[in-house]
Amino acid sequence: DILPNVLYFEKEDEEFEYKPKLSEISNIRKIYPFEIISRNKGKICWQEPLDLSGVYIDKIFRFSRNSLEVIPDESFGFSKVNKKAIIVFYHAWPKNKISQQREKTNNLKILVEYKDILKKFIMRIPYARFISYDIEDGTFKFSVEDFSSFC
Repeated sequence: DILPNVLYFEKEDEEFEYKPKLSEISNIRKIYPFEIISRNKGKICWQEPLDLSGVYIDKIFRFSRNSLEVIPDESFGFSKVNKKAIIVFYHAWPKNKISQQREKTNNLKILVEYKDILKKFIMRIPYARFISYDIEDGTFKFSVEDFSSFC
């Protein structure tokens, strides 16, 4: 049974950290600010209050290296987290043309081109906006009005 005042997790949380920490949340029905952080991959920072009662965060969001999978299943409480947010990817590097692996490069021309590729990619996503790409550490930020475009 789903209890209305509980934030659910499929397993003990190895992938995500939360800000504020779950133990610091006094009202699960109105949390702001709220972030989920996937270690070494990225984070989601919501820009409006959330009601996380009955939500399975780890079933809705799955980070991979340079990608975010969103499962829009209402049985996991998707509509409660389908809100305005900033998405950040860490270590977002271009692919090496020889190895086909994403890796850091010191080639400024390649990094500037990659930044332009990311901007164009975000421009194709409805209601998304490019914020920044840091060529020093590979941090890529953009905002979304909601997560519908990912589904």
